[in-house]
Amino acid sequence: MSRPNGYLLDTNILIALARNSDLGKYIDRTYQLTSGQYAFYLPVVVLGEAQAFAAKRSWGSAKQTALTNLLSYRIALNRYHTRLG
Repeated sequence: MSRPNGYLLDTNILIALARNSDLGKYIDRTYQLTSGQYAFYLPVVVLGEAQAFAAKRSWGSAKQTALTNLLSYRIALNRYHTRLG
């Protein structure tokens, strides 16, 4: 979902980006999410889902680092859509 100053992402998109899959590469190339040019918004539940997914799949340090780096570009939203930082 497009936002005036960024994009609202769901868990599957965040995972694709962190995995650097073909889909993740396409999304990043198309929407420039990791360029820092556009903010992206993540509901707080997506943060938890992504971290739980990574733990359950026993991601190695490279993927864990990729996920952590992605989260540095995000703006977290709670259920009332206020910024959490």
